[in-house]
Amino acid sequence: MKVLCIYCVKAGEPALIREKEPLDDPKITHGICRRHQVQLHQELQALGLTLRGEQRRFARFPVSLPATGRAPQVTKSVLNGMVRSVGSGGILAEFPRETPVGSVMHVVLQRRHGPLEIECRVTWTAKAGGVIRHGLAFLTPQPPGFAEDLFLEEPR
Repeated sequence: MKVLCIYCVKAGEPALIREKEPLDDPKITHGICRRHQVQLHQELQALGLTLRGEQRRFARFPVSLPATGRAPQVTKSVLNGMVRSVGSGGILAEFPRETPVGSVMHVVLQRRHGPLEIECRVTWTAKAGGVIRHGLAFLTPQPPGFAEDLFLEEPR
């Protein structure tokens, strides 16, 4: 089954997002491509609105970026993990060990265009399966479009 972006279809642009099971099914279903997801979030933000159930002031975008984290005031070891979402104010990262709330963490995101270093503060932690989720707030503001750019550059 083919998944097409409804906005791209309406604009007459290439619209295939992906294929899903069953692959031999000729039916078409619809979704929203990454570019239009970003555009929709930006338009809602400009209007002061959020998606249903969304409490945040800024949109968060799902990503799967390998990352390393180090909190020198806590330990000398480096934590290997994954960043699962990114927003204008911070990231959600999963690491195998907990870093205490309030700690400053040096995070290196492994992107397609090379590593990106970010300084963050741990704002919350929660156990999820075999990993510890860390809410990390950026210590310095990131440039406009930072979250959207990371989301758009990640391969599907």
